[in-house]
Amino acid sequence: NFLCGMTDLVKKVEQLYASGQYGMYDIVGLSERMQGIYTTIEKVSRANVPVTIIGESGTGKELVAMAIHKVSGRNEFHAVNCAALGEDLLLSELFGHKRGSFTGSHQDHEGWFAVAHNGTLFLDEILETGYRFQTSLLRVLQNGSYNRVGDTESRYTNARVIAAGSVDFGQASQEKKFNEALANRLSVILIYLPQLRERDDLDKMLLAQHFVVKYSNEYGLNVKLGPDTPEFFTLFQWPGNVRQMETLIQRVILLNGAETTKDPEDGKAILMADYFASQINRPSGLSSRAEYSQSPAHKGQSIDIQFDVAGALEQGMGLKEIARRAARGAERVALKEVLDKVHWNRTKAANVLKISYKAIIYKIQQCGLNE
Repeated sequence: NFLCGMTDLVKKVEQLYASGQYGMYDIVGLSERMQGIYTTIEKVSRANVPVTIIGESGTGKELVAMAIHKVSGRNEFHAVNCAALGEDLLLSELFGHKRGSFTGSHQDHEGWFAVAHNGTLFLDEILETGYRFQTSLLRVLQNGSYNRVGDTESRYTNARVIAAGSVDFGQASQEKKFNEALANRLSVILIYLPQLRERDDLDKMLLAQHFVVKYSNEYGLNVKLGPDTPEFFTLFQWPGNVRQMETLIQRVILLNGAETTKDPEDGKAILMADYFASQINRPSGLSSRAEYSQSPAHKGQSIDIQFDVAGALEQGMGLKEIARRAARGAERVALKEVLDKVHWNRTKAANVLKISYKAIIYKIQQCGLNE
């Protein structure tokens, strides 16, 4: 029944994705949390007010910013990573500079606020900016006016600002690391993106399906997710969020997509859970699952599917989900202990645990255990 349930989930995800019912605005997800984000995007897109998107790295902040821009009907979308630029360079790049205003400025430079007039300017990692930049940005948000570096003439922009950060402004403002007035101005609309581990199982599998389709098309490979993959994708904690899942699937398809067992019904290569488990924390320079499993770095390692109950309660997770994930962690511990006691004799371990030989082989792969 357990395996049938996972197979049914894979089929459901394939059907939803094929029908285009997997999200909105190029964002993947059907959970209640994501539906709330779609509603907010629709409500705020056409209003010329600042929006700040809060979320961990890899949760899709720029994707949400692009969705707001597309619905708004504005001109071009431009993205700037504020953390990648020092304050002087950031001031010059965003506001522009006048010729001769500093060493090496041999000609006038129009900044991003000029380029993004009537468009959208996405400022990622806004909390990493300095106080001088924050003061200049506050002026733009208040009345649309700004000065180029070294220029006394005020200019005007109708650029719509969308900012993003990994945490909200509260603590940074209290510690005097962020301009409180700017924080208030940017907080008109706040959109909080969930961590991938907080999203429901259907969302996780829809994302996995999305990336399988994307990269199988890109590499010209006909692949699909195996029936046991939901357990891996739903139980792994994904510290790197959606970006980590995408990178993992891309790597697995590229390295293994042409050499897996094919489904006789549709001819597609089947990517089983152990392909993905073996690629987590892969040492560089190894190119195959067999090579990885024999490497010293992999001996005794497994994917971390232990469940943090305290963290789950803080995230507002329900009792049913907590019990399911905690049980999976306990199952892994019991399986490892029995296998070690019988010196990894699978038949003996199956008898002790009162499951079939086929089931224990599956469980070993599922839990990422290695002899």
